[in-house]
Amino acid sequence: MVASGPVIDTEKNLHLMTVQGLWKFSSSGEVLWHYEPPGRSDNQPFLLGDTLLGSSTSGHAFAVDRRSGEEIWSKRVAERAGGDTAHPAALDNFFVFASSKWEGSKEALPGGNTKIFGMAAATGEQLWEYNSDFVVWNLTPLFPEDDTVVYMSGEGHVFRLGLQNGTLIWKTVIANMSGTFSDGGAVLGPNKIIYTCSNPG
Repeated sequence: MVASGPVIDTEKNLHLMTVQGLWKFSSSGEVLWHYEPPGRSDNQPFLLGDTLLGSSTSGHAFAVDRRSGEEIWSKRVAERAGGDTAHPAALDNFFVFASSKWEGSKEALPGGNTKIFGMAAATGEQLWEYNSDFVVWNLTPLFPEDDTVVYMSGEGHVFRLGLQNGTLIWKTVIANMSGTFSDGGAVLGPNKIIYTCSNPG
């Protein structure tokens, strides 16, 4: 099973996360290396320079050298994380991802997280964590390039946090969305407007 799609570097190599781990392929499809992360990962890796960043359902975040496939660091921030397919991302030295699995579902959904983490991409040092008011699903951090990060909850609510310390700047709770769910995600338009989505009914 493949988590999202491949991440392609400047040399046209492909980096692909699957339930069997992270793989690097040449542009012709030759396997160059394979890395087994700490726990299963359903999330797309993020390429920052020569470093691949990721997170796993065991509550870990990790960094891998894209050239050698060797682990740079691995840190555990939660007991476990939801199995939804997230897209953790980094800006400058700030790696942002979700962890801490949501346990409130009677249906025992495999995914959903309750915390957002900011870590130093170079060292794995935890810089901050934010307890989300609403369950996060398929987290895709958005960076308006103003020292903030924006994300959407599973109900379509939007949150804006300080990138340096994770403090809440504002949140927009969409009316009449309580108890709804969306597999979609917010996007940041070129006009600096954030577009969210929801699934009423």
